[in-house]
Amino acid sequence: MGAHVDGDRMTNFTFTNNLVGAGKQDIFPPGGGPKNCSFQAGKQPPAGVLKSCFNNFNFSHNAILGSKGGWPNGNSYPSNQAAAGLLDFSEGRYRLCRNSHGEGKKPSPALQAGMDGKDPGADLDAVFAATKGVE
Repeated sequence: MGAHVDGDRMTNFTFTNNLVGAGKQDIFPPGGGPKNCSFQAGKQPPAGVLKSCFNNFNFSHNAILGSKGGWPNGNSYPSNQAAAGLLDFSEGRYRLCRNSHGEGKKPSPALQAGMDGKDPGADLDAVFAATKGVE
């Protein structure tokens, strides 16, 4: 995640119910020097950068793969796709493992971890169904 604010902080930022990868660094500054709210992001936890960049933010119920943590409370940090219980990763139809019967894996710890009791991330079955036949 990159963040840049020059002046007043952004308001009402919401990032919830997502399944994302952290990459090499959880938050990276896009430039701008000391005026940038995410300047030297590596020297503070991600929650500190969010507080510097946003007013009234909600960052919760996310599964952040590969993150070292430090985000606001209410998020999880599976180490990789296998730890998150992701299936069909190579096919682009990412889904969470629901049970250990027949899939050879244990159920994902992210099952029903969204704010609404649903799985985090997009409902890809619904997306593929809605776009079937679209070119």
